[in-house]
Amino acid sequence: MNTITLPAWMLVLQNPLAGESPGKHIGRIVRRLIGLSLVNHADELTQLFLVNEKKPGRNKQIAGVKTNCGTSMREVFCLGGCDDIFVTKQYEDGQAVTWDLAAASDKGMLYGAQDVVWDAGDGYLFRSAAEADAFAKEHPGVIIVKRKAWQCIDEGWGLRYNTPGTNNDHMEFALGKPDPVTGICDHAGGGRTDNAITMSTGDIRFSLGRPLQNVICPRLMATAGAEDAPARVEQAQTEPESPPPAPVAPGAVSKPAPQAHRGVITAVIAWAVYQYHQYPWTLWVAVGLAVVAALLVVYAEVHRIRNRPKT
Repeated sequence: MNTITLPAWMLVLQNPLAGESPGKHIGRIVRRLIGLSLVNHADELTQLFLVNEKKPGRNKQIAGVKTNCGTSMREVFCLGGCDDIFVTKQYEDGQAVTWDLAAASDKGMLYGAQDVVWDAGDGYLFRSAAEADAFAKEHPGVIIVKRKAWQCIDEGWGLRYNTPGTNNDHMEFALGKPDPVTGICDHAGGGRTDNAITMSTGDIRFSLGRPLQNVICPRLMATAGAEDAPARVEQAQTEPESPPPAPVAPGAVSKPAPQAHRGVITAVIAWAVYQYHQYPWTLWVAVGLAVVAALLVVYAEVHRIRNRPKT
């Protein structure tokens, strides 16, 4: 970390909240950066690069380097408290993505998206059954699930996309847990027009046709907040009990609205967005599918109202 004094808004982000996990810490930082660009809140985008630039004024120069997906990821990790040299060192042209991956590798937090891992939760991933068994013996009661690394993604995880055999890379942050079937969740990052940092929702397994190649677990890439167990216990003791459910009138039968349409709508929208990015001529197809999705929502709501139990 350098000796330049950071602005107040960055100091707030630098300090983890009580009980905040590294992933939540990174997620909070990323959410605060959404909307910054060279034309909107350019002063804050420029200030972001103070975190690992030791020469006053150089941060403005780095903020204008295109594109900034890898550089902004380095700033987030550095602001979050990662102390790896590849995160804290000053910027060098063309090294951002390589350094992001090197830092994650140094910390043991870099995984191939399709790697099979043993997931114990809270960012504890193991590359072999033997490692997972050893952890389970030290932590009785922990549930360990064997799955692919991308299925472990949650808030604050880093995402690296690449077209195989090229240097066509892109870096993002996940802002939630993806749907296990469609891969859809919120994600955000830089590299947009005017070096904007923006958020979108979609299948995180692809980015403009580039497949997800690596994931970065945040467990050792940011500082966690101190546990505050007494406060949580006190809150639990004073939390009022939930009121009992209202009685159902005799003869009334509750008919729940169909839920299948939600998955259909999500999958249709994800497919339409992906196709639009790949083939712009499919815009009208995407619009048509969006209309169909909207009609499904209206149908489901009408069905729910008609089958509402009478009192």
